Amino acid sequence: MSNKQATEQSLKKKKFIQSLMIIAASYVVTTWPFWATSLGMAITRRSLRQVRQLGLFWYLLAFSSFAITTAISVVNPFLYLKFDGNIRKKAIAILKRRQVQAGYYNPSRFTVTTKILN
Repeated sequence: MSNKQATEQSLKKKKFIQSLMIIAASYVVTTWPFWATSLGMAITRRSLRQVRQLGLFWYLLAFSSFAITTAISVVNPFLYLKFDGNIRKKAIAILKRRQVQAGYYNPSRFTVTTKILN
């Protein structure tokens, strides 16, 4: 392997590690309200219904932390499909394999036709 290839590979690894760190940090930042709320409710032994009786502000805070974390869990697979080419390729391969097994696969649907312009 040449020095240039080694440098490019090192740069790719650094970018990959940086993107993983950003993903992990954003996950922690967006889900910490859920964990803080869950821990607070566990320590005080109160249900969401009992938190509602404390006041509307605390109830909305607890409810929104649960709703946001649930929404993130639903959206994450679609984000991975959108931004990660490897996951996208594997997902398409799995879908094609399932279509073949079910008898729905039509290879002409996935071919790209080009028109030669004169």
